[in-house]
Amino acid sequence: MAGPRTFATDQLVGEEQTGEADEQGVRISTPHGTASLPWSTVYKAVLLRDAVVLYQSAQMLRIVSRAFFADDVTWQNFRELVISSVPGRVRKQPGVATFVLVLLAFVLFFMLYLWTQP
Repeated sequence: MAGPRTFATDQLVGEEQTGEADEQGVRISTPHGTASLPWSTVYKAVLLRDAVVLYQSAQMLRIVSRAFFADDVTWQNFRELVISSVPGRVRKQPGVATFVLVLLAFVLFFMLYLWTQP
């Protein structure tokens, strides 16, 4: 299985990230650069209780966690922005496969976090 090995060897996972979202798209910055994801390139979005999953394709996705936001108002504003910016391609109830994928990603990040702690 390539997934866990990919996360275990990716030294950028877990680095501090900042970001912003507006009518044009989402921008996520790390100490190494900024990635822009225009809304027009979002294949679909899935709204979970504590995360928003933005699909760039059927296999490429970005998970935006609730923890990324300072407060509930900002979090809700982001969710509304996703709904209005990705019309017709937003699912509020994830399918089983999506739920399992997101759960697996969180577990892998948590395992990596524990593994890298002294």
